[in-house]
Amino acid sequence: MDPVTALGSIVLPELANVFRPGEVRAIEICVVTHHGDEWEPAQDVLELTVTAGPNSETFGTPVWQATVMAGWTPAQVRNLLRDDLVDFIAESSFGWGEERG
Repeated sequence: MDPVTALGSIVLPELANVFRPGEVRAIEICVVTHHGDEWEPAQDVLELTVTAGPNSETFGTPVWQATVMAGWTPAQVRNLLRDDLVDFIAESSFGWGEERG
């Protein structure tokens, strides 16, 4: 999956579903080549970094792993990303109570 497709069809829709307007400060998406080891295969990984909240907390997660997720549908990829983003918000300083606004 190329970064433009991932950004438009997976990342941006899920950011809009999970975050409130104004919470996301910055996003970065890039392709990183993992050389592999005895536990993970060598593969290209599309990584997302989100900076959000009033304290600009940062969270990173792989959006797409070329080998591990080769047979996944876009819906499966979106569901995994949504789960990761929801966990990040729940663990952040702005994820609870009146601070979330």
